[in-house]
Amino acid sequence: MVKLTAPMLSFDASGKLGNAIVFSKWKGRNYARSLVTPANPKSGGQVGARSMMRFLSQQWQNQSAGDQATWEALADATAISPFNAFVGENLKTWRNFLAPSQTPTIDRTGTPGLLTSETATAGIRQITLDVTLLALTLNWG
Repeated sequence: MVKLTAPMLSFDASGKLGNAIVFSKWKGRNYARSLVTPANPKSGGQVGARSMMRFLSQQWQNQSAGDQATWEALADATAISPFNAFVGENLKTWRNFLAPSQTPTIDRTGTPGLLTSETATAGIRQITLDVTLLALTLNWG
């Protein structure tokens, strides 16, 4: 990093100069750096990961305090917050093509529940679906 003394022949400078140099101040100190254009990849994997992060953060807000408390032991063991434990474990599970779960004690077999019967009944401008699960788990999927 370059040390600046009276940048641009003044006592303060901020903003960019052309598309090459950026002048700014951090904790009261002036600095200059090259202009960085951040990358925003829109690959399938990146879009999927962002979608799963959004899904998990919304699901955390919808969980009861009791379900959120089940993540405290894992969080304490790794010195992070229960929210970070919830998101981290479920992202790891999701990357292994298994269903994410609401609690850390769920058997992560990848079987979110087995459908035993499905019935569709047609009506006037509607369809009624009746679905029966053999095994209901606390996994999403």
